[in-house]
Amino acid sequence: MSNALAQDALNKWSGLIEQALSDETLKRRLIEHPAVVLAEHGLEVRPGLEVRVVENTDKVAYLTLPAKAAQGELSMDQLDRVTGGSFDIGNIVGSVVKAVLPAVID
Repeated sequence: MSNALAQDALNKWSGLIEQALSDETLKRRLIEHPAVVLAEHGLEVRPGLEVRVVENTDKVAYLTLPAKAAQGELSMDQLDRVTGGSFDIGNIVGSVVKAVLPAVID
């Protein structure tokens, strides 16, 4: 995955988060219909992938585990080591990037 494409997706996602935090209607739509709202903001979700958006509260924090690599595939960490890359945008943002950039990742 190129750093430029990942950075573009990260910028779009960050902008959407900022908008959703100040617009209750947008936030509700993002939680209820994430693929639609992501697409409206230039973040197309690959076909067949279900995306869920949840909001942390002062009493509940959501953490995600990365998907297990298919047998014979390298994990993102292993790919980084092989290619000498060091780009790490974090698990949550990485999940968004994977969901919206299938042609680059697959």
